[in-house]
Amino acid sequence: MILPAGRTPLCVAVDEFCEIIRRRSGGTRKSWETDVSRLRAAGELLDVDYVQEITPSAVARVLDAKEAQLRSPKTINNFREVVQRFCNFLLMERDVAFDMTGRTNPAALIRRRREDAPEIRFLEPDELDRLLDGLSDRLQIRAMVAVMAFAGLRRGEVCWLTKEDVDLGARLVIVRAKTIDDESWQPKTARNRSIPISTRLAGELRRWESPSGTVWYFPSPHGSRWQEDNFSRSLRNAQASMFTFWGSLHLRHTFGTALARKDVSLYKISTLMGNSPEIVRRHYAVLRSEDLRDEVEF
Repeated sequence: MILPAGRTPLCVAVDEFCEIIRRRSGGTRKSWETDVSRLRAAGELLDVDYVQEITPSAVARVLDAKEAQLRSPKTINNFREVVQRFCNFLLMERDVAFDMTGRTNPAALIRRRREDAPEIRFLEPDELDRLLDGLSDRLQIRAMVAVMAFAGLRRGEVCWLTKEDVDLGARLVIVRAKTIDDESWQPKTARNRSIPISTRLAGELRRWESPSGTVWYFPSPHGSRWQEDNFSRSLRNAQASMFTFWGSLHLRHTFGTALARKDVSLYKISTLMGNSPEIVRRHYAVLRSEDLRDEVEF
């Protein structure tokens, strides 16, 4: 097939960028598979033959189709984001100019959908105590729950902890990029961080003795690294008799909420949790008084 001069087939570019997503991803397989599936679905809905033909209206068509499927504003914005990243790749790495917008990203011209304020679920102190008590016969699950609730780690960060990452002597948990057995991983925001181990967390971790013969601080029942979905399933099963379920995100929010209630600055919370200050502001700012009571007296 003879291509028109200077034209790049959309299907070829989508395949190339999907492979780049896979190679550059430092997260789990699930994370890059989600982006790839969104890009491929968006590519079909763009309804153009060549990447140069992508226009703002073509991008809007993708988002309108997702809205017609009753997708949430957040999901629609996720589709917009992956198309915008694709177009940035074309502009910056393949030197593509679009027929209508030239060197301007057509997806960037489409406004994000307005998202509802996030609903944050977290455990109150007595609820967390009951959860930990209910896991007394599952010491590993209990210790992993404690790391999320008292140090704010994400599920994947807990599953990727090695023995070198937990220093009870220095009272630090370190979240950092690593390569083990030819498998690479890095934190979600691609930033390493260390979190102080509180007295309560230190006590929980001392109850758990990480087995020898493995690099993992919390090895799976098979001695390998926990797969995230398998851990979530085990966490759910461990709570079956409690007639409730608290997931990994609820536990992480418990940590952020506790900090916000102590009026810890949003910058410090973002540093400890490995989030951007804006994300932390959206989630936890409402819980902080920020010593504003005196300011409204005039």
